[in-house]
Amino acid sequence: MTVRSLLAASAAALALAVPGAADVPTSPPSIPDFTGWISGSNTIFHWVSAPGAAKYQLFRDGKLLQTFSSGTNEWLTPVNSSRGHGYQVRALDAGGTAGPLTYEKLSPLPKLRGLTLSAANSALKKGGFKPGTVLYYHAYGKKGIVMDVRTRGVVALGWEVGFMVSN
Repeated sequence: MTVRSLLAASAAALALAVPGAADVPTSPPSIPDFTGWISGSNTIFHWVSAPGAAKYQLFRDGKLLQTFSSGTNEWLTPVNSSRGHGYQVRALDAGGTAGPLTYEKLSPLPKLRGLTLSAANSALKKGGFKPGTVLYYHAYGKKGIVMDVRTRGVVALGWEVGFMVSN
């Protein structure tokens, strides 16, 4: 047997013994921490980097909206176009294996201050939220108007939102 054929046989045996990258099982990246807030006329969605993530996918109402590199951790959209929609994010590893979607679908609250209690409750339900506890506060002026909202900004769809109403 020549040295060349011996080396070829050894290389073939080594290739069979050592798994390739496609043969190594991987686990998907973890779920990123996902939050949001309103700044001026924009909704800002932010996620904290997940270990092992090479990319992130942003979903709106369960449909893929955009894919980002691992260096991107925020997405900005106008408040008026983001209201009433549920946003989620998930991480992808370098091989494209997707981690789970964030548990909650985040959405900005509708405008509620200055509405009657009935109109505010309707706006909440239409936006995917639940009316919560109502506190009445003695105030001068028109009665039954939402003066304050006990939750602000961007919260999970289905969230219970309380009010302070003039009495």
